[in-house]
Amino acid sequence: MMMMMMTRSLMTQLSCFLPLFLLVVIAQTTQAQGPVKLGAPQPIPVNDPTLVSVMNHSAQTRFAALLNSASHSSSQKYKLGKIMSATRQVVAGSIYFARFELIVLECESAADDAECKEKARRLCSVRIWKKLGDEELEVKELRCDDQ
Repeated sequence: MMMMMMTRSLMTQLSCFLPLFLLVVIAQTTQAQGPVKLGAPQPIPVNDPTLVSVMNHSAQTRFAALLNSASHSSSQKYKLGKIMSATRQVVAGSIYFARFELIVLECESAADDAECKEKARRLCSVRIWKKLGDEELEVKELRCDDQ
């Protein structure tokens, strides 16, 4: 019985110090990394595997519909070049912001990528939303310097 009372007393004392301990840890982390803004875009490495996957998939499947004009030929395709900079904002999923090089390809056949030749390189920026619990990607904005 005495042991239980001591244990409860110790637990009560520790539970008072836990919030203080967490504040100190958060303060130390904030000082080391700069202020952390929850929900704000945070820089991520340009070679982040998820970013590269999102960008490659969008370049192959989504960018054509956004960039095509009346003068666009159906034999034109797009390929991801170098990613210059990137951030990720955690919301209901992740919003990726990236500045990158887009390679425009002219293809002999729509089915055969081996027949494609580089036509141009464009510097672009994109905002892509990857919804939480959903593999679907939504390109919210795509702008290229020559537009």
